[in-house]
This record gives sequence, structure tokens and C-alpha cells, in this order.
Amino acid sequence: MPTVKRAYLARRNPGLPAEQFAARWRQHMELGLKFPELPQRYRQIRYCRVLHAADGVGGHNPGYDGVGFLVLRDPAQLSAPYRDAAIGPTMRADELRVFSAHVADAALAAEEIVLRPGGGPIGVLQFLKRRAGTTAEAFRKDWRERHASLVLAQTPGLQGYVQNDVLADATIDCDGLSEMWFSNLEQALAALRDPAIAADRECFTEPAATLTLTTEVCCEAEF
Repeated sequence: MPTVKRAYLARRNPGLPAEQFAARWRQHMELGLKFPELPQRYRQIRYCRVLHAADGVGGHNPGYDGVGFLVLRDPAQLSAPYRDAAIGPTMRADELRVFSAHVADAALAAEEIVLRPGGGPIGVLQFLKRRAGTTAEAFRKDWRERHASLVLAQTPGLQGYVQNDVLADATIDCDGLSEMWFSNLEQALAALRDPAIAADRECFTEPAATLTLTTEVCCEAEF
């Protein structure tokens, strides 16, 4: 069975101070965990806050403060929490206390392809748009084969590497989501500055449309 996840981009509520965002986001997760149905549907929840000091390295970030991941136990349950009469209204109301908009406004569903198992506290997350004139099949082939081989061969400190194929009905305009995980920020920034990897990525993506976020895991739960 494929591993399917939901991912969303978040901007914090403007009335929430930046230094309180991670703690308030954790409270949002804890609210969800009061519903026994959620741990039955998800096997992992991970929230990553954006490290704004790294903005502009290897891409751009138009004001996002976090990326949330929810890994499903069963792909058939992809939208189940939002159909649930009890969970949906409660969680959506709380979203607007944490974020500037509902998470569904900037979200995607994706199938996870793990190319190097493992993780770390620092994640380089890249939302990739395929180059104009490139088919979805050609994009995936270049990304999965040539580019992945390059990343795996010459990225010091890479602890985990995941490519996510975006499924239908995304409200983020991208074709793939890349995750590179490191133990520290210096390794992550070095990977972003690698000219060979950047040049190869530009062969099959639109550089101006690449959204790059350097993040730190601020809370997670596994069930």
C-alpha cells in the first residue's frame, strides 16, 4: 500500500507573535488528539517552523511560517477529518486562531517515495513546478532518477531524502515536494548552495516557481 500524506503551507495569524507560533501550533495538534478518530486515521503528524534567517537561499519564501505533514494510515481516508461532523468544525475554527487562513487553502495530497530512510530536525522542503513543455512523466523521471542520484551522491550530511508525487486537487501550484533532512542548519544551507544540484534541478523545473523553505521540526507525534 502506498504511503500518502497531506501537507500544507501556513502563515501565522497576524495577531500571534512569532515567538509564540510554535507553541500555539502544538496546542492545535493537542486539540486534534482529543478526538480518538484522528490517531486512528494518521500514523504521524509533524509540524515544521520556517527558519526565516535562511530565506532567499536556494529559492524564495513569500511569507510562510510553517509546513505541516499528516501521514495517513489508509489513503482512502485522505479527506475524512474534514467530512467528520465533530472534528471538522472544531479544528477549522481553531485553525483561524493559529493561522491567517484555513490550511486547506494551501494544501496538497502526495504519495511518498523514500529514497533515503531517516530524518533529522532540519528539513529543506522544496515545492517544485515542472518546466513549461515538460510532461508529468518526464518531470518525474528526471527528478526520480538523474536528480535523485546526484542529490544522494554529493550531499554531505543528508540523513533522509523523500520525494512526494503530488496527487489531484492540490491548492498549492506544484508537481512535487522534495524533503531533505539534516542534523544541523549548516549542512542544510550547504546543500542549498550546491551549484551542480541547483543547475540540474533547473533542467526540469521552473526556477522562479520553486518555493524553498528551510525548516526546523517544532512538534511531532507518531501513533
